Amino acid sequence: MSLTPQQLARLTQVASASLKLEYADLSIHTVYVYYYLTTLSEEVNVMWPQKWRIGKGLFLFIRYAPLFFMVTILLNMRVYADLSPKTCTNLWLAFRTTLDFTSILASEVALLICLFALLNARRPYVLLLVAIYTGMTLGASIPSLRYDERVAQTLPLTQLEHELGYACTWAGVSDPGIGLANKKAGYVSLAKAVVLSVFALYIFLVRYRNQTGTLFQTMRRDSGIYILSFVALRLGAALALTLRTENDLNLPGYAFSIIFQVAVPMLACRLLLEIRKSGDTTVRTAISTILFNPPWTGDETKENFDDDVHERPQEMVRFQGVGRRRVADGGGVNQDVEVGTDTNATVVEERRV
Repeated sequence: MSLTPQQLARLTQVASASLKLEYADLSIHTVYVYYYLTTLSEEVNVMWPQKWRIGKGLFLFIRYAPLFFMVTILLNMRVYADLSPKTCTNLWLAFRTTLDFTSILASEVALLICLFALLNARRPYVLLLVAIYTGMTLGASIPSLRYDERVAQTLPLTQLEHELGYACTWAGVSDPGIGLANKKAGYVSLAKAVVLSVFALYIFLVRYRNQTGTLFQTMRRDSGIYILSFVALRLGAALALTLRTENDLNLPGYAFSIIFQVAVPMLACRLLLEIRKSGDTTVRTAISTILFNPPWTGDETKENFDDDVHERPQEMVRFQGVGRRRVADGGGVNQDVEVGTDTNATVVEERRV
């Protein structure tokens, strides 16, 4: 196969860019695998004992979706595997489009629930914000999903691509109408990201004015680091999507897209874990009621809440004789009381050695 100097220069440029993208993709997903392995014990201790409610399902889906998303590495890297064009399209739609879209959407839902718990707003305001978010999400998602469906269209591999080891090659989007609709969807997504950012900043301003301590202390107490990092990354991704150029060598845009797809689920999982440790009893109760196990009644300390999957500690008393127990009275004076006279007492049998 003979190539002109222009074709050879173009091929060299594309091959170099593809190699950089592969390294970026692989390194970012390696970071997520490292994060998953180092936090697995925390997941087992905190989340697995929880009942199957919204919080547990949301957490596990957000956490494991990026691991399944890594299947798309087969589609864009030199894996020296033979995949049919139909297989490439189906894998892209199943993992790259559907799974990626739903994991980001689930992460945003987790963020909104935590923000509503921090705001402690009335139901009409919550419903209004949910309606705005739903409308913007649909306005941005429907054109984007149609665009991704066209992006997933593949072509048979050329001899050069087969020799280089690639499994799939993409046809690209040639319909200008779909491209324009996707561009408009990017502006809707940017508007949604701005609304989320303003909403988060407003909540922290309100909580800072109503509580003691510095702004940094308020942010630490209310998991503000995770929330602000989430909205900043969401805003940056929306800007990158809106301002991107139709260039197949857009390395910074592609790398930022992969970082967004991996970092947002990480931040959402950390937020779901850390918001339960908030120093505000109202926030803890709201999060537990909506997402996790029903809250306890009575006074609770932060340490007890962190281990809420266990039973409430009970007073342990010992038998003295048969059918009698010893209780403390006053300054350490012991008094024998008949069993059954105190219906609220809990008797724990002493193990005899």
